[in-house]
Amino acid sequence: MLLRYLPGRAPYPAALLLREERRKLRHKSLDALGVTAREAQIVDYVIRGETNAAIGQALHVSPTTVKKHLDNIYVKLGVRGRGRRTAFVLDILER
Repeated sequence: MLLRYLPGRAPYPAALLLREERRKLRHKSLDALGVTAREAQIVDYVIRGETNAAIGQALHVSPTTVKKHLDNIYVKLGVRGRGRRTAFVLDILER
């Protein structure tokens, strides 16, 4: 799901656009930011709304390992929190 704020312009009020879309993560865009291939996989799962436990199960690693990868991603992207990271990555991929 993609949620986007559309600012109002007279005479139209502001609005929220909610759109469901499947998007293939462009790992090259993340590579340019210093994110490893494994970290890009994890970001892909986070964007789809998966929990650390579900990501760990899919990638055959522990949820603690997933958390460590996420911590590294936070530092590389300079963002805090799952929501901000997801928004940042989606913005990069749209360019």
